[in-house]
Amino acid sequence: MLGRDGNSGQPVGAEADAGLLDRGPPRTGAQSPRVLAPDPGRSAEAPEPRARRRRKRPAHDALRLLKKLIKRGSGVALFYFFPRTLLALLACGLYDVSRNTGQGWPLWRQYFLGNGLLTWVLSPLNVVLDLLSLPHVNRGVYRLEDLPQGHREEIERVISAARGADLADVVSARLGDADRAMLFFKWYGEDLPASIVVPGFQTDFRFVRTIGISVFKQDEATTRHFGPLRATLRVLCNLDRSPGPEARIEVGQTVHRWRDDPLFIFDDTLRHQSFNDGAGRRACLFVDVLRPTPWRAVMSAVADLARYLMRWRKGTFYHQWTMLR
Repeated sequence: MLGRDGNSGQPVGAEADAGLLDRGPPRTGAQSPRVLAPDPGRSAEAPEPRARRRRKRPAHDALRLLKKLIKRGSGVALFYFFPRTLLALLACGLYDVSRNTGQGWPLWRQYFLGNGLLTWVLSPLNVVLDLLSLPHVNRGVYRLEDLPQGHREEIERVISAARGADLADVVSARLGDADRAMLFFKWYGEDLPASIVVPGFQTDFRFVRTIGISVFKQDEATTRHFGPLRATLRVLCNLDRSPGPEARIEVGQTVHRWRDDPLFIFDDTLRHQSFNDGAGRRACLFVDVLRPTPWRAVMSAVADLARYLMRWRKGTFYHQWTMLR
């Protein structure tokens, strides 16, 4: 999911040379100033690295400015040659981001200029997927009973297998020094090799596409972010026996605490963030299921395509996580 420059605030010039000259008492007549020998414990070259950093800063700032100008120039050129395409992309993006209610300008800036950029680029496809899902309207946040029976049965089967294998305890024991870690068993329909074998995961599903588990240590949180595609819904199930009161997920204005309900289902292209404020771990089963649709083969094909498209972006999405094997 961005760096900022700042002045070092260190003294330069005459202030940096303070202590090298001792002016002594006021001069009278031809008396000359008394010059002290340099302190042997202080290197005369000490200020040099700071000076070099200051000399490099203008070039660095100029490079950043050049990159911004190139990006803006590219946008103007694309709009000149493909105005209809860009207007359609803008319209889809406006519809897409407007589904996140009550979050103001920071949301729009993050969507169009931050880590939501990929979601914006894919917004025309996501709008088509919304249409293909009809009459199943995108609810944003779901309850288990909102899903068809086939979806419910597979979700319950995966959760039962995870609890039966004591998955949270087994993965937590391998967390080590990592503040948060993730282990995938299935990725967009492809079984992945894992050192932990859960028999209930190694089977063919009609609707389940991704199975994993994420574990946080205390006082950890993700950044606010957007998922890229709406071919699937995100199912999270907390596996802790006693979740802390501030272990939660926020999706827009919805705040879901795991102690109130271990199950939470949502459209992950909405901006969301997970927290574990307080003592103890937070372990959640992580499942993606195909969206309910009369066009299941089409939705499944898009999810399969996403597996190949997202393979090279997987490290980008989870670069702040320790990936367990």
